[in-house]
Amino acid sequence: MKPVVAKNYDLTRGEQVTSSYFTPLEVVLKNYLCQLESFFFDQFNISCRFDFHIEPAGKFSDYLESIAQPTPIFVFELSALQGDSLLILDNSLANLFLERESLVRDGRAKVPREFKVDLQNYPLLEDVVDQALHLFAGSWSRLLPCGHKVDKLVSHRIKAKIMNPDEACLKARIQVHYRGFTSAMEFCFSAYQLDPILKNYSRQALLTGEAGHPQPDLTSLRRLIEKEAKYEAKAVIGGLYLSREDLVESMDTGAVLPLSSELKQGLALYLNGRPLLSGEPGTSLGHQAIKLQGRIEEVQERLKKIPKPFTKQHFPKA
Repeated sequence: MKPVVAKNYDLTRGEQVTSSYFTPLEVVLKNYLCQLESFFFDQFNISCRFDFHIEPAGKFSDYLESIAQPTPIFVFELSALQGDSLLILDNSLANLFLERESLVRDGRAKVPREFKVDLQNYPLLEDVVDQALHLFAGSWSRLLPCGHKVDKLVSHRIKAKIMNPDEACLKARIQVHYRGFTSAMEFCFSAYQLDPILKNYSRQALLTGEAGHPQPDLTSLRRLIEKEAKYEAKAVIGGLYLSREDLVESMDTGAVLPLSSELKQGLALYLNGRPLLSGEPGTSLGHQAIKLQGRIEEVQERLKKIPKPFTKQHFPKA
């Protein structure tokens, strides 16, 4: 029997893939935001914009102290974690759910700043949060099976002590934007319970294709915008280096000077002498024009990934 030879496969197809400690949770939250878009549209018939932010929250006792009171706090369980977690709603978001009928009926609603738990709003909030947590648990299915259970709703932080005061916790804040309205919901997890998942499912999270990408370095662009008041823009086709002899010969009419450029058919747009943007040459309203394609480094990276042309060479037979 022939020995089995291991082969290496490039699953990224040449892409630059980056990962961080929070990548598995980022995958879950990105999927969850997509679910929330449909959920809010079904609830209110409006299209909202969402974003999220993950960060360590320090000791659980310090985190609890940072929560204003009264605030709607839901204690819930995820089967993927061994213990309870918290979902905290901003008062404005909780009241928006409570005013759902008037918003759908009249197209507007009064959203009070204050919140209180009573026999009327408790079941309404519990029902809508149970639906939202069902979607959240389903978003974990990209990594591992997960169920959920809503334990209770409390309005005072003293009733939300789900872990040791000195235990480290992690928060994931999701912001909701609609025209002039901005509110948020925030998850609080035990860092101890979440740590093995973040470590064990990092590679699987990368293969979902939803890993975070590094932010482009905009330092030079910000410095240019902040410190200089006037700007001169020049579109450059390409460049070349000439010796003195080449320069003298090129002064003849009809001489051809080959220009080289990493942007292929594109132009480099210089702002105050600095190459910052890439563009496509053309005309607009009778004037020569340039259509911007993005930051010059990004375009160069895309061009590097394009397969180079290759023609097989046929040698004559002896």
